[in-house]
Amino acid sequence: MEFIDLFANNEALRAIVLTTVVLAAADFVLGVSAAIVAKVFNADYITNFIRKHVVGRVFPIITVSVLGVIEPTLFVIAGLAASAYAVETIGSIRDSFNLPREVATAKADYDAMVAEIENQITEDRLRAIMAEEVEQPPQ
Repeated sequence: MEFIDLFANNEALRAIVLTTVVLAAADFVLGVSAAIVAKVFNADYITNFIRKHVVGRVFPIITVSVLGVIEPTLFVIAGLAASAYAVETIGSIRDSFNLPREVATAKADYDAMVAEIENQITEDRLRAIMAEEVEQPPQ
């Protein structure tokens, strides 16, 4: 109950906690959605997100923010960390909007490369067949 009172009465703490949680949630939802739309979704994305973002960034920022109520220096550090996380996460959210386009471009490049290789193989086979016909005397 003390944390709820602390959270309700401290605007700076509330801003840091809500900002990091909302950004993390938006990044997760948009990242998963973009991966599903681009047809590259992998369940490992979820565990990586929890490990990297929630445990590695959000939880430490919130912990240091709460401790910052007792020691103001820690609160400044938490604010700086939350700012850095916001910049990183906004970039990740922006990239989520580009993912389907990047996947489509990569697929088109791959398809063009495969078609070129298949064409080259066909040309090489034709040359080999023609070379065999020239080398073999008619029977």
